[in-house]
Amino acid sequence: MARGGTIAAITLLSCHCAVAQAQTKLTAHYTLSIAGIAIGEGDWTVEVGKDRYTARSSGRLFGVWRVMLDRDIAATTRGAAAPGRLTPTGYSANFSSDSRVNDVRVIFRNGTVSELETKPPVPIGSDHVPVTASTLRGALDPLTAGLTAMPTAADLVSPAVCQRTLPIFDGSHRFDMALSFKRMETVMADRGYGGPAVVCAMTYRPVAGYNAETFRADYLRRSRDMEMWFAPVPGTRLLAVFCIRIPTVLGTAELRATEFDGRSR
Repeated sequence: MARGGTIAAITLLSCHCAVAQAQTKLTAHYTLSIAGIAIGEGDWTVEVGKDRYTARSSGRLFGVWRVMLDRDIAATTRGAAAPGRLTPTGYSANFSSDSRVNDVRVIFRNGTVSELETKPPVPIGSDHVPVTASTLRGALDPLTAGLTAMPTAADLVSPAVCQRTLPIFDGSHRFDMALSFKRMETVMADRGYGGPAVVCAMTYRPVAGYNAETFRADYLRRSRDMEMWFAPVPGTRLLAVFCIRIPTVLGTAELRATEFDGRSR
């Protein structure tokens, strides 16, 4: 369960966006903790131009957690930017360790997954719910799912940020994260943004690519305490993930920004 919580938290860093006319760059650094004890860190950069966007993330674990969970993570996504939305065109991820390297490559065309490659192939058990073409229509990669925006006429940080469901596909697992408004918070990064953030409750809904009888899938499906926090990227109508909280049997896994610096040029 610790593995499920920490990997889910990193991946969520495993949507529709209003795009700024000038090129905008967000540079963010995150710490990962369980029950208040730091076990890892990650970086995220997002660049949005007039008609294209790119997002990159990396994550690494500390000490005994690196031995137990045995992974570093790096991911990149690219896509088309248009008024009102970001549409991914390609996503790649690398989960590396001393004993193996797992690579994922996903190509999106016309809002759906058209090509998928995993190395090594994803093992399939007898209770595995298969990924089908119908489950991949309208799917988003985990990095694009970490961005959202408000229309020009709407309040930038408001409960409306949470009125959506994220249809996420990470290369093997297709799941929905249904968001609903929970509360407002004031946040302060060590560097960069300080101010209001909107907190969304998250409900995990497995769709395909998972084992129906596993403890992790059942635990996450029944959990009602997961949260995703969004903060505005300064100078834009974009919001990005500031914090993710996922309960585990060892305590709450929290991914929180210590740097959250947005610049337009």
